[in-house]
Amino acid sequence: SRLIPHDLVVNQRREVVDFLVDLADVEDWGAYWLGGRVNEIIPNGKTSVHPSLRESIYSITTSTDEGARQLRAFFPNTGPSFNHHSANEPSWRTTLWGGDQQYEQLWRVKQKYDPQNRFTCYHCVG
Repeated sequence: SRLIPHDLVVNQRREVVDFLVDLADVEDWGAYWLGGRVNEIIPNGKTSVHPSLRESIYSITTSTDEGARQLRAFFPNTGPSFNHHSANEPSWRTTLWGGDQQYEQLWRVKQKYDPQNRFTCYHCVG
């Protein structure tokens, strides 16, 4: 999946539409709206979401690794929606958590509050 920035949809509408139409010819995909109060929070590195979430209007999810690769190529500077990311997400610390610095900060918090690593999942912190 990929988070789709509002500004990109507004400023490059034709390119985004053309990409999604072409993607629909070869791939099943779905989208859901984002926004509201989540976009009012100033990204300050003190939350566990990817910074691009605060600027996104959609999350688009595909059903194959090839579709995920195409989304990454077209929307290179955004992250995936955490619950819908590809199991083969390259550089997952960056794309899921916003980078190694953000991940390391979250990892320190995790060590403090969950030193026995009882709460875990695939590509989670810890």
